[in-house]
Amino acid sequence: MIDSQGALEAVVRHATELDDDYDVIAPTVTALAACGDITLVPRLEEVLEQFLDEGNDQDGLQTDIIELLEADPSASRRVVRDFATADSPELRRTGLWALGFVLDAQDVELLVTATTDDDPGIRSMAVGSIPDAVGDDRAFDALVRALRDEDEQVRVSAVSRLGFTGRIDAVTPLVALAADPTPRVRSMIAYALGRLGSHVATPTLLRLLHDPVGAEPVGWAVARCRGVRAAATHSQSRRHLGPCRAGRRGA
Repeated sequence: MIDSQGALEAVVRHATELDDDYDVIAPTVTALAACGDITLVPRLEEVLEQFLDEGNDQDGLQTDIIELLEADPSASRRVVRDFATADSPELRRTGLWALGFVLDAQDVELLVTATTDDDPGIRSMAVGSIPDAVGDDRAFDALVRALRDEDEQVRVSAVSRLGFTGRIDAVTPLVALAADPTPRVRSMIAYALGRLGSHVATPTLLRLLHDPVGAEPVGWAVARCRGVRAAATHSQSRRHLGPCRAGRRGA
């Protein structure tokens, strides 16, 4: 039988030493996933929190944890759901993050409930973990409500997720948020509207062209939305021609 504690420490050493050769540690990760030892989860959380606190690049360790989760989704899901509903905010954040990798349709309600948690970090994690809301009105409504959250990161997460829904009814609430006081939110709104590609967003994107959020996201969105590029070109042409010449041209 595998020494699960020793195997976990080997995985941690591999991650902390930033060894890019994953093939070396892959058999150990596979064996850990197969052993089903859920007592290892607190140690995993402890190491990840330490990485975050020290400002390290935790990508390697996160990759190993994700491998463990996805190796046995059913067993992992039972554990992370317990974390996601724990009393400790730190455990809830960790559980919601992990749940995103083993999500089941039955977990949507848990995520929707977490979007109203007192902790903004938990709300943001829950919003970011909500699955594709194309055909799920519960998930969609939760994302729309999160647009009004007082926390900037929650709003950014909600805008981003709505942009990936492909739902045209996401355009109106996104347009309503286009005057958000935070540049990062407005920049994400331009990106989301570009992904949705609706001509309804044309006036909003034209206004954002002159917003100091950065030309790249808005320019990309303008190129994506039907009718926006033509409207922008026409508007610029009229400014260059001046009111008299523009009037004569249209006569």
